[in-house]
Amino acid sequence: MKKNFKQLIAKIEVQILAAFILGFVVFLIISLYGHISGVKDYLINFPIPLAFTVLSLTLINYLLRYLRFRYLTRCLKVSLKLVDSLAIWLSGLSMTVTPGKSGELVKAYLIKKLNTGPKASFAAMASLVIFERFSDAVGTMLLMAGGLWYYQAMRWFLALVAGAIIGFAVIFSKPKIFDYVYLFLKKISFLNFLTNHLINFHQATHKLLTAKTIFISSFLAFSAWSFEIAGFALIFNQINHHLDIQTISVLAFIFTFTSILGFVTMMPGGLGVTEASKLSLLMVLLSVPKIKAVSIVILIRLFTLWFGVLLGIMALLYLSHRLGRADE
Repeated sequence: MKKNFKQLIAKIEVQILAAFILGFVVFLIISLYGHISGVKDYLINFPIPLAFTVLSLTLINYLLRYLRFRYLTRCLKVSLKLVDSLAIWLSGLSMTVTPGKSGELVKAYLIKKLNTGPKASFAAMASLVIFERFSDAVGTMLLMAGGLWYYQAMRWFLALVAGAIIGFAVIFSKPKIFDYVYLFLKKISFLNFLTNHLINFHQATHKLLTAKTIFISSFLAFSAWSFEIAGFALIFNQINHHLDIQTISVLAFIFTFTSILGFVTMMPGGLGVTEASKLSLLMVLLSVPKIKAVSIVILIRLFTLWFGVLLGIMALLYLSHRLGRADE
């Protein structure tokens, strides 16, 4: 297991390095598109106190999402030391630049490994990681709804996200659906090993899909992402010198829509897709000049995605060292 974990971490490290290179290329391309000298001026002259304010808003986002993680572990009777649970959650930030955030499933292994309570299976802990994304979807859908009030042409997307959320909840709250899946797996000998994993995953997901858990988790997600949108609005106001209620609502839509778009395309961290869609929507919906739009996109990605990735890398290094010492 120790060897497999080291191999997995090594694979994630390669993916993170590739993401850094891709991220640099994306920034370079959009900077050239926006005239690099003009973009450089906006970046260099961005006020340092405001930069710390935006980073503080991002940290509040992380704190609220960590509290959700802590709450969900307790719902599944998982016991983790405070430092370990924080490090596990932060390590997931480095894995947002893996394709479709698939690397975040390493969190399930880390929870299982460092759990000091009753024995927990990897499949059950994987349900926790997936439920985090589920509650993120609910929270961002609510935030996106405000912007769609002014941009009605995209209401179909809100309906699509809502349908996916409801579909997930219905499927995993109906035991009979999984009974058919179990029977199917039992009939195929080489798939029998999946049965126990699926049972553990379904049981854990069923525990999380309660009205109370969904409400608390989604409320924390809604609140958390609101703070990052506030940071987006501050950057927008500093560079474009205009902000009102309608603009904030549209910015909320742009932020959430492009984040979801980047996720569903399975690109590491949504790289390229998120930047291009944010840039396009700023220019089309809010008539932001090209140079200013590029500067806004680069700054918000630095203060959210890449700031989180750096914190996540530090947490992952700590956990690798901690587990390495424990296995000696």
